[in-house]
Amino acid sequence: MKKYIFILFLLPNLLLAQETADQYFNKGYDFALEGKFNDAIAEYSKALKMNPNYANAYYNRGWVYYRLTKYTDCVRDMSKVIHFDDTFQPAYMMRGSAYYGLQFYDKALKDYLKAIELNPKDKISLNNIGLLKEREGKNEEALKYYNLALEIDSNYASAKRNRKALQKIAAKSSQKSQSQNAQNLFLKGQAQLENRDYEQAINLFTEAIQNNRNLREAYAKRGWAKSRLGEYENAIQDFNRALELGADKLTYNQSGWAKYKLGFYEDAIVDFDQALIIDPNYADAQDNRKWVLKKMSDHRNFDKLPPQIIIISPNVEESRGLGVTRMDESATIVGRATDKNGVEQVLVNGNQASLKSSGDFDIQIKLANGKNTITVVAFDFNGNKAEKTFYIERKAAVQKTERPLLGKQYALLIATDQYDSWTSLNNPVYDAKSIKEELEQSYGFEVVLLENVAKRDILLTLRQYAQKKYQPNDQLFIMFAGHGHFDEIFGEGYVVTKDSKKDDGGFGSYISHSQLRTYINNIKAKHIFLTMDVCFGGTFDPVIAHRGMDDHSQVSRIEYINRKMRFKTRRYLTSGGKEYVSDGRAGKHSPFARKFLEALRSYGGKDGILTIQEIISYVETLSPEPRFGEFGDNEPGSDFIFLAK
Repeated sequence: MKKYIFILFLLPNLLLAQETADQYFNKGYDFALEGKFNDAIAEYSKALKMNPNYANAYYNRGWVYYRLTKYTDCVRDMSKVIHFDDTFQPAYMMRGSAYYGLQFYDKALKDYLKAIELNPKDKISLNNIGLLKEREGKNEEALKYYNLALEIDSNYASAKRNRKALQKIAAKSSQKSQSQNAQNLFLKGQAQLENRDYEQAINLFTEAIQNNRNLREAYAKRGWAKSRLGEYENAIQDFNRALELGADKLTYNQSGWAKYKLGFYEDAIVDFDQALIIDPNYADAQDNRKWVLKKMSDHRNFDKLPPQIIIISPNVEESRGLGVTRMDESATIVGRATDKNGVEQVLVNGNQASLKSSGDFDIQIKLANGKNTITVVAFDFNGNKAEKTFYIERKAAVQKTERPLLGKQYALLIATDQYDSWTSLNNPVYDAKSIKEELEQSYGFEVVLLENVAKRDILLTLRQYAQKKYQPNDQLFIMFAGHGHFDEIFGEGYVVTKDSKKDDGGFGSYISHSQLRTYINNIKAKHIFLTMDVCFGGTFDPVIAHRGMDDHSQVSRIEYINRKMRFKTRRYLTSGGKEYVSDGRAGKHSPFARKFLEALRSYGGKDGILTIQEIISYVETLSPEPRFGEFGDNEPGSDFIFLAK
């Protein structure tokens, strides 16, 4: 069974040493990035001859020795680093890996455990301890460490492969253990539910489901806990899954109540009726049914106004409602139906569209050659009806086609290279100015650049963006460039602002990542993409999502963009994970900014559409590895579109 071990990153120059030693160090750093390892060792050795206490040079030279499988030399250099700073976690992880290569397994385990003590989220050491435990025949312990690594990063390839291989061996015994574990977690969740600690109950029921995907009671109870917190849409999903695994009157009744709270009165009646089919004397369902019927009657007596329908895509407003021309075989109809008492359903040419509680709806329809009449009908819960009709003409070739439907493009760039307490940086403002120019000239963005401003000014600006009124397809791009910081005690990352204090133990002068997530998620723009070229930027979110490249060769630019605009976007990209990242040489851009600019200057290739995943393809080869994922209210299938002019 082949096993996979994975090692960390080069360390950029963070210490002030002699001028000449720094020059040798920088040459070595460049050679290492280019894969010229022997040249890198020579330059690092020159730096150490000039400055024998140059800890970073020892670390980087040890990293190169490891890449050349010179494990004894790697151990020697990492031991030097630890001598200088016995709390520097990456050195323990690297020395442990070198000991592993020398087959000194006891010493490797000791270093990996120390690395995890210093950083409990070190997925690499967790994975490698799993390998050591597996060598000892302790498969259950090995699996535990692989799982811990994957809890930190669900896409960590080495741990995924190692776990998969081990699971093939331990499948039968593991299945029995997981089933028992699921039941124990369910009982603990039930106890928390009775204590009205709904969030903890949800966590325990979720763990139970992870151990047993068919545990019906866990879905039902988790749904009820979510209902108690007002998360009715999520609760309905759990109730539906529970009912798929086995119908019971209590779940139907609770599902009906959640639907009533969302304003889906008729759907609620259906669920109450199902509960009463199971038990005709079920008093709770009888009472709830009467209550909802009364509410429906009250609304019908007073509400005679039909819903309002807005067609967002295709853009029929520009043709004064007459229609648009397409060449695609299908079209995505996107719109919004609103009514003060809620919209029950939306039909497009008689077919039910996907409808959210906000009133947003969408549906994909086939197009015949020639003129296609599209009729959108919306019903509110009182039976009032609204209708809107337009046409889409499909032609084999046309001289004029509909423009892709994007709204206003906003960008907020925040760059800091001059600090009151922290050391100055070379490139953040220079990087941001170059990106600003590309966004404005090539993509039509309305850009605001904040240079070297205090925490208060940044938060006030974010508040101004939160107060803006946005149209459904408006987009907001936000970028931070400068210093970042991570606090191991609270496990929190921070953006360092111009006025952040070095001796601020409570971090009141910093902007925490949790605060930043909340602020940005609550901005009303539907589509937001955040990038962070700062140290420790990857701690913005511990969950890293990775998806394949989009294939939009089968549809036109218009249709591809319209489909992507359907889903709410809260996506991020950072220049690194939980580590320092290079600022680069003055006037040469940081490594991350250079690759980001390359992506922008590709202009999306032939189709002129640059997506997040295409940007990632430019930056993913950097070291340290950039991180990307989602946060807040992001919806599956979301994206951020840079459309070249």
